[in-house]
Amino acid sequence: MTTIITIRGKKVDNTLIAAYVKRINSTNDVVTVFANAAVIQAAVHGNKNWLDKLFSLPVMTLRNGDLSKLGTQVLNYCKAHCPRVEWSKENQKVGLKKFNADSPLATNFVAVGVTEEQAANIEGATVVKGKVYLPHGDFNLTFDEFLNLEKPESADKPEPSLAAKALVKQLEKAVAFHKDGKLSGTADEVLAAAAHAKMLFTALDALHTKMVAVVVADEEKQVDAALAAQLLQSGQAGKATRAGKKAAVAA
Repeated sequence: MTTIITIRGKKVDNTLIAAYVKRINSTNDVVTVFANAAVIQAAVHGNKNWLDKLFSLPVMTLRNGDLSKLGTQVLNYCKAHCPRVEWSKENQKVGLKKFNADSPLATNFVAVGVTEEQAANIEGATVVKGKVYLPHGDFNLTFDEFLNLEKPESADKPEPSLAAKALVKQLEKAVAFHKDGKLSGTADEVLAAAAHAKMLFTALDALHTKMVAVVVADEEKQVDAALAAQLLQSGQAGKATRAGKKAAVAA
């Protein structure tokens, strides 16, 4: 007898699955309905045929038989809603874990991303040990919704930086090109570039002066701190205190 399962309003049977096999990677809807129906057929009806078909598709695995990126995503999608789904790396096949008959997974799927507070407003939802479940049927998320839920929040990207050595090399290269007359562009463009380079040199010179001042101040602070330690050891506490204050002010 042919299994007919309704997923998101679509009646899924062997004919539809055969059509989906040919365009599995085409739309979010195809992956969502195929994966959802395959899990229901396996978990509820005890028939793993569609689940095997899904993960035996060439796009789901690599040449060595391991799961591809899409295969891993689809597996995670199935496992998130039905933790019984598992992939055997040894046999390179999909299967279902055995479970306790009293487990909520006997009659429910996990309501992925749903909180206990949200469950109160969802018909049929139950909460067991802090996890929300919905009766076997439609996964509460489509494949795309699941992927978007799984994406980590993008961390603040570090500010771009330029290594000091790289800066020197770029400046040397620019000067060499200019000396050899290898800068491309019109005469006006080359002249404008030279004027801009001069302006940048002035800015770099000012930065260099500032950095030298910081280094000198730091060296003086270290000298004063060292002097304070020497005077203290020699018993000249007053001079040590003054030297220490001078170091503190420099800091």
